[in-house]
Amino acid sequence: MSVEAFTVTRSKLTGPRNKTILITGGSAGIGLQTATLLHDLGNNVVVLDRAPAPKSFSTSSRFLYQQCDITSWTSQRGAFEAAVKKFGGIDGVFVNAGIAEYKDQFFRDEVDSTGLLAEPDRRTLMVDMNAASDTVRLAIHYMRRNGKERGGSIVMTASLAGYLASAGAPLYSAAKHGIVGLMRALKNDTATLGIAISVVAPGITLTDILSGRKEGESLQEWAST
Repeated sequence: MSVEAFTVTRSKLTGPRNKTILITGGSAGIGLQTATLLHDLGNNVVVLDRAPAPKSFSTSSRFLYQQCDITSWTSQRGAFEAAVKKFGGIDGVFVNAGIAEYKDQFFRDEVDSTGLLAEPDRRTLMVDMNAASDTVRLAIHYMRRNGKERGGSIVMTASLAGYLASAGAPLYSAAKHGIVGLMRALKNDTATLGIAISVVAPGITLTDILSGRKEGESLQEWAST
């Protein structure tokens, strides 16, 4: 069965409106574009990020920025609490923050102070799977407060690597497979609470998350090499 490609333009996007939506990793890339679109549609937007707040929202009363380390449960929980305190509740959460593969953790042998094989660096899994799972847990908790009639929506940023895997990025691929699996495992239970849960799976997208860029090299320069 063939699948026909289609394009969604901003002019065709009419909702959601008048909602409060929280986005992790919303200061750049896909997260920032999502935040901008949702704000333009008339929603309250809450951005959680370690990077500084986007300057484009600096004068908006419908915007809240929370500097947040998503690998810290208390940091994330505090940011959700701040969102509820300012806007009264949360209707949507975009589980978007993530990082690319960090070095070679399988075929490059490094030793520790004992002279034996060093412990692998698990930051990719910690951010892209563990912290993302924490965001989903918090989203469900705060949306349950809304009641089933109001419910909410959770959208997780997976990747094409979450379906096909990506050579050279095994931990990133494993984490994104985990995101897809998490959605599939939760969707029936969240539906009983009036909470929709879904994933988006972008292909290669020119954002700051891309690895292999040289210092000072623009995304366009990286893409052309």
